[in-house]
Amino acid sequence: MTAAPIRPVGPAGPVGTPGRRHRLPPPARRPRALAATAGLAALLTGLAVWSLSVGESPVAWADIVPALTGHGDAGAVFAVRDLRAPRALCAVVVGAALGVSGAIFQSLTRNPLASPDLLGISGGASTAVAVAVLGLGLTDVAAGPLALVGAAGAAAFLYLFAWRRGVSGQRLILVGIGVAALTTAVTSYLLTIRPALQTQRVLFFLTGSVSGADWGDVAVATVTVVLLLAATPLLLRWMPLLELDDSTAAAVGVPVQRARFASVCVAALLAALAVSIAGPLSFVGLIAAPLGRAVTGRPGFALLPAALCGALAVLIADLAGRTLFGEIDVPVGVLTALAGAPYLLAVLLRSRTPRPLRSRGIR
Repeated sequence: MTAAPIRPVGPAGPVGTPGRRHRLPPPARRPRALAATAGLAALLTGLAVWSLSVGESPVAWADIVPALTGHGDAGAVFAVRDLRAPRALCAVVVGAALGVSGAIFQSLTRNPLASPDLLGISGGASTAVAVAVLGLGLTDVAAGPLALVGAAGAAAFLYLFAWRRGVSGQRLILVGIGVAALTTAVTSYLLTIRPALQTQRVLFFLTGSVSGADWGDVAVATVTVVLLLAATPLLLRWMPLLELDDSTAAAVGVPVQRARFASVCVAALLAALAVSIAGPLSFVGLIAAPLGRAVTGRPGFALLPAALCGALAVLIADLAGRTLFGEIDVPVGVLTALAGAPYLLAVLLRSRTPRPLRSRGIR
């Protein structure tokens, strides 16, 4: 009797077996994902345009375009072009950068609690600003670039101490918690040893806000967009495979450690650019990716939905902060923290819920 030929086994069954070839996600989900993504983009665009018209000095919709081009009432030009337009653009870009950064860290660590603020990246940028302003006496203009240096230093520290013949997601989280604690301690120490008048600027920065955004910040935001567009092909190629175990990713040709290092660099730089514009906005990177997956109905790494949900979160928080509390302009970071803290508690409580054992002989 002749033995049957042995066929290599793939993810969906023996390769070449009729009807069992490896397939893409079910096409039934694609229309929902496309429609949901288009809906998020339309909602974001509508809110951004609406944000130009609302405020202490309302501007009619018909006057928005003339005000943006500098033709129209002087008050409308000042309100729309000089104040609200850079604020809205920075809110959108900052939210998108934090959303993508959180999605990258969650995919790399395979943990829904990973985000740039919980891993110490945002804390490194904040500490650099505190050192620049309180320790070195530099101005806010010089502190912005130093936020990039602080985030890069935190990312290097994170990666160096997480390296043990490679970097695993669990070690990244554990070391990241330590980095976040260390940066918080340094920043708190600097705030306690300086006079209150000197700490006001740093405290406002640490709260997180886009209220002081100008066209110079929009230039930094443009760099963020260019970086994100340049990194998109590699992220879409690597991240879904890095969500698998390392051996499987390496088997399909992914340079696991190089891909992980490059992804950490992109995520850290996106978070640093966002912090340099708006300060450390809590929980945006944590909730954007899960919210994007829930809206689109597609599991795994979702780049565009995460970016759109992060942008929506920051823009809505900024709109609410400057329109719902009268003359008080509530910083964005306060509202994102109020919205993100319950989500974090819900994730922690759900992870502690015991699951029934489902194995052979156990019901």
